[in-house]
Amino acid sequence: MSQLTPLMRQYLAIKEQYPDCVLFFRMGDFYEMFFEDAKVAARALNIALTSRDKGEDTDKTPMCGVPYHALETYLARMVKAGHKVAICEQVEDPKEAKGIVRREVVRVVTPGTLTEDYLLDEKQANLLAAVSFDAEGIGLACADLSTGAFTAREFHGPKKGEELADELARILPREVLLPAEPPEEMENLLEGYRLEKADFLAFDEEEARKRLTGHLGVASLDGFGLAGRALAIASAGAVVWYVKKNAPDALNALTAVRWIHPGEEMELDAATLRNLEILQNLADGGREGTLVEVLDKTRTPMGARLLRERLVKPLKDPKGVMERQGAVTAFFDDGAVREKYRALLSDVGDFERCIGRIAGKSCTPRDFSSLLRSLKQLPDLRVAVDGMEALAGIMQKWDNVDDLKTLLEKAVNPNHPATFKDLGFIRKGYNAELDEIRFFRENAAGAVRAMEEKERAATGISTLKIGYNKIYGYYIEVTSKHAEKVPAGYIRKQSLVNCERFISPELKEIEEKLVSSEERARVIETRLTEELRAATATYLERVRAAASAVARLDVASALAEAAALHGYCAPAVTDGNELALEDSRHPVIERLMTEENFVPNDIKMDEGAPRLMVITGPNMAGKSTYLRQVALAVLMAQAGSYVAAKSARVGVADRIFTRVGAQDRLQKGLSTFMVEMVETANILNNATGKSLVVLDEIGRGTSTFDGISIAWAVAEFLARLQARTVFATHYHELTDLALTEPGVSNHNVTVKEYREHLVFLRKVEAGPADKSYGIQVARLAGLPKDVLKRARAVLRQLEKMEFGADGKPVLKGADSADEPQISLFDARRHPAVELLKNADTNSMTPLDALNFLHKLKEALEG
Repeated sequence: MSQLTPLMRQYLAIKEQYPDCVLFFRMGDFYEMFFEDAKVAARALNIALTSRDKGEDTDKTPMCGVPYHALETYLARMVKAGHKVAICEQVEDPKEAKGIVRREVVRVVTPGTLTEDYLLDEKQANLLAAVSFDAEGIGLACADLSTGAFTAREFHGPKKGEELADELARILPREVLLPAEPPEEMENLLEGYRLEKADFLAFDEEEARKRLTGHLGVASLDGFGLAGRALAIASAGAVVWYVKKNAPDALNALTAVRWIHPGEEMELDAATLRNLEILQNLADGGREGTLVEVLDKTRTPMGARLLRERLVKPLKDPKGVMERQGAVTAFFDDGAVREKYRALLSDVGDFERCIGRIAGKSCTPRDFSSLLRSLKQLPDLRVAVDGMEALAGIMQKWDNVDDLKTLLEKAVNPNHPATFKDLGFIRKGYNAELDEIRFFRENAAGAVRAMEEKERAATGISTLKIGYNKIYGYYIEVTSKHAEKVPAGYIRKQSLVNCERFISPELKEIEEKLVSSEERARVIETRLTEELRAATATYLERVRAAASAVARLDVASALAEAAALHGYCAPAVTDGNELALEDSRHPVIERLMTEENFVPNDIKMDEGAPRLMVITGPNMAGKSTYLRQVALAVLMAQAGSYVAAKSARVGVADRIFTRVGAQDRLQKGLSTFMVEMVETANILNNATGKSLVVLDEIGRGTSTFDGISIAWAVAEFLARLQARTVFATHYHELTDLALTEPGVSNHNVTVKEYREHLVFLRKVEAGPADKSYGIQVARLAGLPKDVLKRARAVLRQLEKMEFGADGKPVLKGADSADEPQISLFDARRHPAVELLKNADTNSMTPLDALNFLHKLKEALEG
């Protein structure tokens, strides 16, 4: 350490405090990284890795750097690559520093504490989660520092781990905070999320309670619904601890914590979110080909985030559902108002996050102008929907926040600079002292030009000119051939190839006044900007309320637009158990089809009618699509949306369960069949008579008889539970379930066969399928003709139920009808079979029969 330079000793001392971060160390116009951080950053940023001397000739320090003005670009790349970054700034003027410039870490950038717009996805919440636990339950707190959303909840009972996993799948936090050394099962449960470990005190309930009450400025947390919620308090307190440690100013955005009451919303599990492709497609996890992509016609980022939240957390209360739907209908029924309203929304920015950054002191001039532009739209947004009764619940507390708008109009320069480092953010006329300095600076330019003309006349040098640069300041420039004409009072500042540069006492005086005025202007503008920021932050709750109202109206108008564009209907949502869809369609697949029209289908499960539909039919006929479109219709209805159907009546479901595919979890080492059984077990253990269940090909991952047995038992269980169930299967045997279970009905997806060619009609009709058409589907898949020919021959003999002497099915050879029959299982003939075949039972006496039985037993045991 003694051999290191003072700068490197300072670097290592700061780095020691942030061992898990890449340290961006400010040095002049660059952020430098050293040692292992340099190697990590060079790889992540694709920049050159170089080195510098440590102080010894043979020892080099790896290093790399990025320009300070490009921090946004490089920081975004580091965060995307999954790194935590500590921003270390110079906190004193190098000109005034005695020795090494003082530096401090001013911010630790982690995925869960982002607030900057260039680091955020505007359509998705950016959540930091904290999980606490004990033997009785699990606590979860989540905060979005960019909007100030702060929630807490708890999970109890034997399924608490599953419930936590499902909630995290719905909200997709960017970062999950855990106590140090959590049990292995908890880490396994949270696999796939970015985990951060905190020390014990971060999650200590008493410490967390003190931390929360202190931050929120209250004596008790009971007013937030947290009375007796020790785990929720521990988790919420850990969130505050982590934010205070890494981004302390952002805590200003967290002004309240909201307790989430269990049971208010439908809790979709991870499998259902995945299988229905609500937020992410199965192909690459992207947004294309998802339900949210089809429905998202929102015009504001707040609306896009709210729509996403509603799709993963549909309501279970019919009254709440119909209130949301009523708002959609108001816009659906009046196309002119909808068009006008959406045009107005296009000029609204993400002012929910703007006010959050202003309160959290991470704002830029753009946040103020975007906030002002959005506030200017609020009066017109209100007038546009005046008199629409269905929107009364949203509009009754509408606030234009006029006083803040007036303040910002007076204070903010419409043509402001990009950063606060440059002068010009404060508007002319807002502060008399600043205006006076600006007037002087503007007129000083004229004074410089006047002096230039005067010096030209006095010296007789027509090419004399006065210039300025950041290094040398103001100067008088004279070409070399006129150097002899320079007055004695000029003082040489710089010699160039073709000219000389000088300063004069008069020009020096002007320069000093300008420099002094700039410093004064900077001090005043910095003070005014901070005063404006603090004043604006006092409107935090009012602006958030306005943003929430705008988001709700945006979602309603967006869903109305989607319904009008795609031909959706308003479902009747009730508290019953019925499910009736006329001409229902898959909302995503119908948008992707270009060469043919989507074939709509019905479903009808009335009160008292069968509630389990067994769907049979060949692969590729459309069974899986039918299952998914039914589930999506119920989900859309309970989210408050119109649905892709001609008409719809939906009794609210408490849960939607799907068992389709095993793509995601095969990578975790589970077999296809194990994944299938785990997900099926989850359904059977959690479904109720109010649930909707869609199952596709249960039992296909094991032997035929095992598969049929499991599928039969599962279907029978659900039929007796009376959960609304659509059960697609290739086991024709399951159609017999309708003979013994009154709650079961058979349906099939129709196909037509023409000269061994299949025509998929995609229509679901009553009754079981008559054939499976597996070989025809194999032909469509491109199997060789010889294989298809052989498959048909095998099928014919199996259909004749031909069995060998050993009781197993046998087939003739593939090439000759004269070849002896061969067993499908290639089994040797058992000696006991030979005994039975050769026995003359007609001539046996009772004693002979006993002796024969003894020999047969010996043969079987041998």
